[in-house]
Order: sequence, then C-alpha cells, then structure tokens
Amino acid sequence: MVAAVFFFGVIVLAGGREADPGPARPLFIGLKRDLTHTIEQGGPVYFANPFAGDGFWLDLEHGRLVALAIDRPGTTGCVAKWKDPRKAYVDCNDHALTSRELDRYRVTVGTRDDNPDSSVYVDLRELSPAPG
Repeated sequence: MVAAVFFFGVIVLAGGREADPGPARPLFIGLKRDLTHTIEQGGPVYFANPFAGDGFWLDLEHGRLVALAIDRPGTTGCVAKWKDPRKAYVDCNDHALTSRELDRYRVTVGTRDDNPDSSVYVDLRELSPAPG
C-alpha cells in the first residue's frame, strides 16, 4: 500500500511540471562562413524551431545574415515559403514577398573559444517588425 501511494505521488509530481517554456538563450545554428556559402549557392535555408514553435528562414540582406519569421506579418497561419524558380518568398495567397517584408529574429554573430570561425546565434525570444 505504501509503495502504491509513493508511486502515485511520483506520477502526480512528474505530470504537474510545466511544459518547456522555450529557449533560455539564443540558439546556435552554425558557422557564419558555412551558412553564408550555403545561402549564396542555393538560396535561403529553413530551420525548424527545436522548441516546437514556428521555424524561420535564414537569408542574406546586403551581405548580413537575417532570421526571418515564416508568417506573413499581420496574419495568422499565412506562411511564407521560398520558391527558388521565382527567387522570392511566396505567401499563402501566392503573392511574392521580399525578405524586407518579413518580421525577423535577432541574429548575433560571435566567436567561440574552441572555434576560430564566427558562430551564428538566433534569439527566438526577440521578434522585430519587418523593416520594409
């Protein structure tokens, strides 16, 4: 009987924990040289959100890396996708968008002690409005 009560208590305590609130710090996504080369050769790169939220597009604007939200600003569920033949983002209504029309997450480029190349981090907690 004591074992059953103990087991039930463990289950209740374990089940009562809150879901993961998301990232506590910016997400490392790779090295600047590699990411820039990949985008220059094949276009923007999609990254899934490892914390179960929306993913993002990594692209270049005037040589700088930008992390773009996938939803068209002002909409819910109208996802922008990269269409390589059109060389444009396309929303849910098949309207072409530029990267400057999409909201963005903060990108930080820095170095890590164990790697001389620049590391790229995206802060999924910080969303800024589209500049264009």
